[in-house]
Amino acid sequence: MFGGCCSRVFQQFAINPGETGNGGAWVLNPSFDALAGGQVGAVNIEWIQADGSTQSTITPFISNGMTDANQPLGDQPSDYVLRTVTGVAPADAAFGRFVLITGDFAPGGPGGAPFYDDAFYEVLPVPEPSSMALGTLGLMALRGLARRRDR
Repeated sequence: MFGGCCSRVFQQFAINPGETGNGGAWVLNPSFDALAGGQVGAVNIEWIQADGSTQSTITPFISNGMTDANQPLGDQPSDYVLRTVTGVAPADAAFGRFVLITGDFAPGGPGGAPFYDDAFYEVLPVPEPSSMALGTLGLMALRGLARRRDR
């Protein structure tokens, strides 16, 4: 991604409130165009309302933390660092927007550009209440068997 003010790529997915968005990407701080100053790279999830463009008023986005000039430099595939992000969609979200972003978001001015590879994103459904109840009953039964053996 080109550095400077800000640059991003994203893909938007339908999501229901309470579902979990889970994603990530491998990020490189290349020695031939190293991140410097306030230039950072991040892997984010933005929560988007039903109109398809307005961010959630409850939780606009979540971030995995920044890749910045402190990340070691590299040029080899083994130098990439996995950055993941996971979050639960707020009540006003209809979409999860998976975003790879770079920009001059920290003090120090722009410099350099992160490289991204092998990005992924998935929506994890909320377990059904009946499945959760069956799981709880199963655990209680196992606990009861363990107590019998202890006697």
